[in-house]
Amino acid sequence: MNYSRGFTYLDTIFGLTALLLLIGFIYGSIQIVRDRTVTNQLTTIADAFSNELLNELSLRIYDENIENFRTLGLTIKNDFGADEAESQADLSSLDDIDDFHGISVTNPVYSGMTATIELDYVEVDTMNSTVTTSISPTTLKRAQIEIAHARLRNPYRTSQIFGANMLPEELINPPYVTKMLLVDETPGLNIIMPGDALSFKVAFNENVFVTDAEADFSLYINLNFGILTGDIGTYQNRASLPGEVKANYVSGDGTDTLLFRYEVEENHASTDIDQFLVYTNELTIQNGRLVNSEDKEMINSLPGPDSEDSNFDQYSIIGLLEPIESYIYTAAELDSFNQQNAQQFIEQSMLTIFNTWARFDGQNYSDSAPFSGNSASWRMNADQTAVFMPLNVDPANGFVSPDALENYTLEATLAGGPGDNDTIGLIAIFSRVDNTSYNVAVIRSMNGSTPNGDDKGVFGIVSGEAGDHTIDYNHNSRVVGIPSPIISQDGVWTNRYVRIKVQRNGSIIRAWTKPSQASRASALDEDYIEESLIEIDIDDLDYSQHFQGPQKYGYITFSQPNSTWYDVELRGGAGSRLDVNILVSGTGSETSVDEFYRANDDGNYIQQDVSTLQSVLGYPRQATNPSTGNVFVVTSNNVIFYPGDWP
Repeated sequence: MNYSRGFTYLDTIFGLTALLLLIGFIYGSIQIVRDRTVTNQLTTIADAFSNELLNELSLRIYDENIENFRTLGLTIKNDFGADEAESQADLSSLDDIDDFHGISVTNPVYSGMTATIELDYVEVDTMNSTVTTSISPTTLKRAQIEIAHARLRNPYRTSQIFGANMLPEELINPPYVTKMLLVDETPGLNIIMPGDALSFKVAFNENVFVTDAEADFSLYINLNFGILTGDIGTYQNRASLPGEVKANYVSGDGTDTLLFRYEVEENHASTDIDQFLVYTNELTIQNGRLVNSEDKEMINSLPGPDSEDSNFDQYSIIGLLEPIESYIYTAAELDSFNQQNAQQFIEQSMLTIFNTWARFDGQNYSDSAPFSGNSASWRMNADQTAVFMPLNVDPANGFVSPDALENYTLEATLAGGPGDNDTIGLIAIFSRVDNTSYNVAVIRSMNGSTPNGDDKGVFGIVSGEAGDHTIDYNHNSRVVGIPSPIISQDGVWTNRYVRIKVQRNGSIIRAWTKPSQASRASALDEDYIEESLIEIDIDDLDYSQHFQGPQKYGYITFSQPNSTWYDVELRGGAGSRLDVNILVSGTGSETSVDEFYRANDDGNYIQQDVSTLQSVLGYPRQATNPSTGNVFVVTSNNVIFYPGDWP
């Protein structure tokens, strides 16, 4: 019996499952094809986008310094990117290839896409088919473009190498500065004065070599600072010129760091307390070369003072003139201020001089009795108003004060015994160092002991080792000032009297003489001869290191019997560099000058208009009151307390 078998329930289940699997496979295949199609489409679009950007790059020059790369050097990698006047938002403003470094670009034509560009110097090894990045500039730059899109699983990447249109051997990378550092100073305010120094380190990207065979070789950093011209009281200021204030090369040849040093000169100073030392952005080399190991000369640009490669913005360097001592009092010290104004004539008792002052006989020196040699021969006149040396002494002989002064005016009338024509004088500075005596003396003779060798009287200033050198031309005296006929006196000291004056103001010594007279009274009454003025700076003298600061003074004679000093007057004795007395009020930098006095030639303090302070004191300097120890800064128009710190 025949019969047919139908589909069972199980067969139906199996059939449907197979059908679903087939449909899923077909759908997955379609989706893969679709995704691949979209990716291919996006890649094509990204490729067009990248080609457009590469085309932009190809339209630019290789480097903005390419025309002058031998002197300027190619742009270093750290400086890649748009320059200050350029904008990466406006591609038309970019003028060279490396301006595109770090850029992110979108374009409505390429919807949803963002392109970023990175630039590197590269070196190509054709033998090994490798490309490696280079820190130093080369003749090749590689642009890498990466384009991202939400539908792209991985960004689209492409690159292209751009050449400088020159052979690699044409470009030897020059050394360039990477760091400009001020060293050995404390960040913040730094006050510098004449005699101080600042050190700078200049770091290069590689070792550099200094060729300095020329005698007048110089390698330096130009500094910008104030230059003061004229004398105290007449200062004019101007900005320094290139090469006028400079940090000179010291060492570092063959290394990647050169050391420079700035020596502060006496006329280098800020014109006000808000003017700080800065530098210009280049190294200067003259009559020499600075090269790398391949003999390529340096790029002379320095990082700017505000650059991250310079630490100069951490410092405020202000320059002051040499420090001085000046009597500056506050309102709380009014009594001391008034007392200083009253200080004028200082009594010089000849009896005290005879009994208590030190004496010297050449290099033999004793500060107390009993005295020996010619030093024991000094005598007093009958009324004890004068001391005199009865002998014709050789070497020089004299008295030395027990106190030391830096500012004073000393006058005396000189007289000598009959029949001789040699030297009598005043000691402006007497210094005893390691058992050796040094002095600066103002001397007067008739027509003997003439340091200039002429047979006529002389008025001059001599300096050196006391006694062995003093006065006598044969002992190598240093004489400043040439005698004139009105000063000269042919003849002898018989019945002649001459008044002389010496004034010391810090390092400046001035001296005057009157014409010789037949009486002491006439010598006092006569005026000093204006043309006789002699002025010296002790800093210009031999042994000047022994003459600095407050020193002793005194009286001297050489080869002149009966040398005598009458009518001695000493005024001043203040010890201040500029012999001024100032009263200020206020605190810190918020001060004002209430009263201002200045000593005249006679040592008397005369009140001055406060507005003349600058013309007298000049520009910023540190001033210490020797009586109180208080320290101030004299600015161009005020006196303020010396700052603990400034902004």
